[in-house]
Amino acid sequence: MTVAVDPALPAGGIHNAVTVNSDTFDPDNGNNSSGEDTQVITEADLQVEKRAHPSGWIPVGGTVSYEIIVTNLGPSDAVNVIATESLPAGLTLVDTSGCTEDPNGVPTCSLGTLGAGQSTSYWVNTTVNENATGAFVNTVSVASDTTDPDSSNNDSTNSAAALLRDIPSLGRLALGLLLLLLPVVTWYRRRQFS
Repeated sequence: MTVAVDPALPAGGIHNAVTVNSDTFDPDNGNNSSGEDTQVITEADLQVEKRAHPSGWIPVGGTVSYEIIVTNLGPSDAVNVIATESLPAGLTLVDTSGCTEDPNGVPTCSLGTLGAGQSTSYWVNTTVNENATGAFVNTVSVASDTTDPDSSNNDSTNSAAALLRDIPSLGRLALGLLLLLLPVVTWYRRRQFS
């Protein structure tokens, strides 16, 4: 029996052939071989996770770095793995670390081939814009040329990095509230001890 790759089949296809011979004369050797084509499909389940550093309140002008971790859960190697990030309004890309690219726009990170069971990580570094407000919600997606049987874990969204528009103004607000409440507290205490 011989097993060979048939060039007429798509990538990953194999042709399994068997041939019989005998020392006895065979008047019809046209039926001595038989073969079967089998398509072999490679699959790689990619998973992506995103973590914000720091994950709390960020002042205007501060930095937020995102660690992106890509894992190939297998069973095959994932070929030409690419992660794409969607930065939200309010953040400006500074650079990436761990990618073959160093883009000036929306980060795209080429990670090459990731073997089954392997993980890799990279960083996206950003700064908080002067006019930014509210919470940051951003998403990273991962894909490859290899078929992925489960796309539910190919995206990761992180909304943990929120910011204070102006930290000194928060202090002024707290002081203002304290000054407003002070007469009420004083009145209550006087009344209690009278």
